Amino acid sequence: MKMNEILQLGSKIRKEVYSNELFLAFQNTFALSESLMLWELTEEIKSIEKTYRLVLHYAVNNFADESRKQYLEGVKDRLLAVLDKILIAAYLRNNSTDLYFSALRFSQTTGESLKRLLDQYASLKENNSAEEILQRHIEEMQKRIFNLLWVSFPLSSGDIEVLKEQFPSNSDFDPVQGIIISSLFLGTLKFYDQSKLELLLEIYLKSQNERIQAEALTAVVILLFTYDRRTDNSHIEELIKKASKNNKEEFGRRINLIIKEIVRTRETERINKKFQEDILPSMMKFGPKFNQKFGSLDEDELASLEENPQWRDMIEKSGLADSLKEMNELQMEGADVMMSTFGNLKNFPFFNEPVNWFLPFDVRRTEIRKSLEDLGNLGKILVKSYFLCDSDKYSLLMAFGSFPDLQRNAMKASMSEQFKAMEEMMENKEAFNDWFLFYVNKYIQNLFRFFKLFRRKNEFYDPFKKLPNPLDVKLLLPFVENGNNIRLLAEFNLKHGYWADAFRLYDRLLDIEGPNAPIYQKMGFARQKEGELEDALNYYMQADLLESDDPWTLKRIAVTSRLLGNWSTALNYYKKLDSLQPDNPAVALAIGKCCLELDKYADAVQWFYKADYLDPDSKKVRRGLAWALVMNQEFEAARKNYLKLMEQEPSAEDFLNLGHLELLELNYTGAIENYIKAARKGKWDTQAVIEHLDPTFRILRNLEPEIQQSLIIDELLYRLQS
Repeated sequence: MKMNEILQLGSKIRKEVYSNELFLAFQNTFALSESLMLWELTEEIKSIEKTYRLVLHYAVNNFADESRKQYLEGVKDRLLAVLDKILIAAYLRNNSTDLYFSALRFSQTTGESLKRLLDQYASLKENNSAEEILQRHIEEMQKRIFNLLWVSFPLSSGDIEVLKEQFPSNSDFDPVQGIIISSLFLGTLKFYDQSKLELLLEIYLKSQNERIQAEALTAVVILLFTYDRRTDNSHIEELIKKASKNNKEEFGRRINLIIKEIVRTRETERINKKFQEDILPSMMKFGPKFNQKFGSLDEDELASLEENPQWRDMIEKSGLADSLKEMNELQMEGADVMMSTFGNLKNFPFFNEPVNWFLPFDVRRTEIRKSLEDLGNLGKILVKSYFLCDSDKYSLLMAFGSFPDLQRNAMKASMSEQFKAMEEMMENKEAFNDWFLFYVNKYIQNLFRFFKLFRRKNEFYDPFKKLPNPLDVKLLLPFVENGNNIRLLAEFNLKHGYWADAFRLYDRLLDIEGPNAPIYQKMGFARQKEGELEDALNYYMQADLLESDDPWTLKRIAVTSRLLGNWSTALNYYKKLDSLQPDNPAVALAIGKCCLELDKYADAVQWFYKADYLDPDSKKVRRGLAWALVMNQEFEAARKNYLKLMEQEPSAEDFLNLGHLELLELNYTGAIENYIKAARKGKWDTQAVIEHLDPTFRILRNLEPEIQQSLIIDELLYRLQS
């Protein structure tokens, strides 16, 4: 069988297992194993099927068996584990060049023992020598431990016991502990191994070190997100109950912190995209304009530009100021804005090895020693920095070490002020009173960078690519399913535009807390943003029933009704809103527009006059008023308003409507002249000219039947050609 056929059949078997079609799953797994002549695995499949037949026998003969669900879970898990072994064998036979299978082949060739590697590592660590050659041996050993554990499938009971010994309950954090956690996590992402997931939970339970706990539990939560179908079993559930036994409230708080940080990675991707596609190009375009306008300036002159209105005006008009302000606000909220900065610093050979993306920051690493020495006190501040994850610290130091002396000194000088400010912030201990959250945040940043930036990232399943709703992860439900937690997640999703997830979370919150207007409002808003206007209107109406005369709800009902073309409903709700906000020009303007759509031209004029009184400088109001006057055949008053608009940088629409007014007075020459101005202002081609004129001409002929539509359009097109 070809590899793609094997993978297709493997996918089919998984679906059959998940849908409890185990007869078919066994048949297809047998066929796959025998086609590859994996006789040992064929025997294992027979053994699993024998257990399943016993379960069936007891079930169909009505034997009461409280363990049946557990046996079925075991059958499915074992069958899927055999399927993974078959796939691994197939990849190896097909000489897959994936890093995982290259590392697996190396492991099989050398026959390395995890216990021996860990013992050698411990022996090297006991030697306090500062020699570089010793440090290089330690680094090589870390890599070998990571790779061996990553490809160990399934994890043997002996290796599990060895690994538990690496996590004494009260130990300080050692880099190899972080490496073990990450390799267990990455290996389970490749091929699900329940023993690795259980070990991560046991590490969390055993250790009292907050960093170890944070990284182990983060790995567990992401794996539960990824393998919800395969983790719905009693053993994992018991371990989670055990982890939460002493303090369920604190355990739940930690689970929700992790979920929130995982959800926040959506913002990291959006920020990175915005930086690459918006801010960076804007800055590149802005540079030449700045040089052209201000030339070469010395340091004092550059500083004075902060107060220069021209300089400020240039930034604001470029749109750069708004983008930078948005980025700053996101950073203040805790968003990860550093990925866009450090993404281009991941091309050093150091980052060719998967292990180094997960490596806890270590000042002894040979690649960064020189940079730290050159930076002196600045290096010490960087080491202690709370603002950079491990991966970014390595990036910054390697970038610093790669520059020529002149650039390195310039970079050192520019970093000095920023690092001093960083040091002052680090002295504020209160900013980091939740160290568990801090370690979760930095670990997720390390993980996120690997899955998004590693040069061979396509060989790895990206758990951040499609984040499930926490309500779909059965084992996490007891910890996330309370009003406060769901509300926090719902608010985050709503604020950042993840409408579908926000809606589902609010819908669940409704089940927990019962009907209330604010929840209906937000559900309606989420549905409106998804384009489901009828649904949105229904939720807004529900909110209005519970809390009538709320201005926000009234406005939303009016706007949504208008978008659905229900102008009468929209008019009624805008009038309700006007009774609450009689001095709001936007409401008067909206009522005027509704009246226009309903052919109530005299009413429209009155409402536009009110809006004009409340906001006499508004072009929107003046345009509405002028057109309402046209439709009400008050041509002289309409002309006065259009002439005022002509004095204020008229738009293509203004010229067009003035042309319509001239046309209604049968001044064809004046009409065509204004149409020409409109077409040139709007840069309309022939089709656009017709599309702008044709629908309105039909309305105008109701007021003036003598209008010669086709002749006027043809004359206009001829003149535009000349």
